[in-house]
Amino acid sequence: MPFVVSQGRSQRMTFSSSGDNNVGVNAQWHQDYCVDVTGADIATHSAYDVLNATGIPIVGKTTYSTGTKILPYVVCRDKTAQQNPKKLSRWTVKAKFSTPPARGGGSGAGGSTEAENAPIAIPETIEEIDPVQSVSLGETEEVLYYEKFTRPPLLLKDTTRTPTGNWWTTPVLERIPTFRLKYTQYEDNITYEEMIERKFRVNSVPWNSQDTGMWLIQDVEASDVSVELLAGNTDAAMVTYTIDLHPDSRLPAGQERFGWMEVRGLFDTQYWSGPPNDPDRKLKAFQSEIAGKANSGYITSTGEKRAEQEGPPDYIAYHIYQDVDFNDFLRLV
Repeated sequence: MPFVVSQGRSQRMTFSSSGDNNVGVNAQWHQDYCVDVTGADIATHSAYDVLNATGIPIVGKTTYSTGTKILPYVVCRDKTAQQNPKKLSRWTVKAKFSTPPARGGGSGAGGSTEAENAPIAIPETIEEIDPVQSVSLGETEEVLYYEKFTRPPLLLKDTTRTPTGNWWTTPVLERIPTFRLKYTQYEDNITYEEMIERKFRVNSVPWNSQDTGMWLIQDVEASDVSVELLAGNTDAAMVTYTIDLHPDSRLPAGQERFGWMEVRGLFDTQYWSGPPNDPDRKLKAFQSEIAGKANSGYITSTGEKRAEQEGPPDYIAYHIYQDVDFNDFLRLV
């Protein structure tokens, strides 16, 4: 259908804080477009036809462009069409562009400051558009094997066993805050298989100033967008990674860090009488010195009875997440 689209003079931009804790900045840009319908039968052209005319932004896909600059992460979110009652061949389309909304807390995919949401010169390639990140807090849960603190004169208690020596049916869990990044970047494309291969993965090499195994990609969200480059509009993927830093990263230097491994306390009702290379070793049962009390105790990583039976247990850790080199697909800001 014949339409002539031109960018109107009316435009408005706003910044607002995002999230309950005012983390990050949401940018919104309002732009009007004039659509003139040509042809003999104006009545056959509906609002739907006008909203889908070439040159009108596509909701959820078109990023904002001023003609000389772009706002990379500001995407069309809604648009409305209004016919001029005095000139039926003319329509006004009002479009709103904004950074993606926050999902699951924290801020959305826009920059953390107004400056990070500023227009940039139209780039030649997708890779020239810097990623943006926002920071919030997540959380993880871990089994608490021994009290971490108490009030004098009380002593720290074993949290895994009842006073009779039996194990609790459900473990005592500790809730621990995590440092969380929402990391958004443009990629030429991304498949569902690639998203699956990146979700629930830990860093296989040091990344973003932290050791191997300290970062975990909790989620991968992607949407198709159209970005203006010097050669013209191109389709790309806007991908947001939710990445948590394990609390072990805050442990003092020299203290063992398990990261996102599954950690279990070493205690049992039985223990080996000797080391693994002892051909005569046998399984023995822990014997309680108190009549009627359940028999259990601490063991070593190879199953022998631990010499010290007081205080916290020793631990064994298991890899439960596959690892991947984050540098293969994440571009650091």
